[in-house]
Amino acid sequence: MNQPDVNLATIDDRHRVLSTLALAFSSDPLMRWMLPESDRFIANVMGLFDVFAGHSIDGETCLVTPGFEGGLRRVLMSTRKPLANFSQKHLARSFYRR
Repeated sequence: MNQPDVNLATIDDRHRVLSTLALAFSSDPLMRWMLPESDRFIANVMGLFDVFAGHSIDGETCLVTPGFEGGLRRVLMSTRKPLANFSQKHLARSFYRR
């Protein structure tokens, strides 16, 4: 089996990385329990993943394949910073936005 090429995601890749995550989790039972209506899922999932994974893109610790078939969010414990844009209020808004 050939190993795929893997590259660091850049800021310009943000939308494609978040789209890949959204598609990957579109049938995940927990995600669909949190956002069961399709329109609410589509409207909110990108923002939700940006809250939880966007810092990995910004911090250059997100790996992707060239065609964005897959990705990996690495968290380096020695350099991990708190989620600057995370707040319970922001998260709650993402579940009720239409």
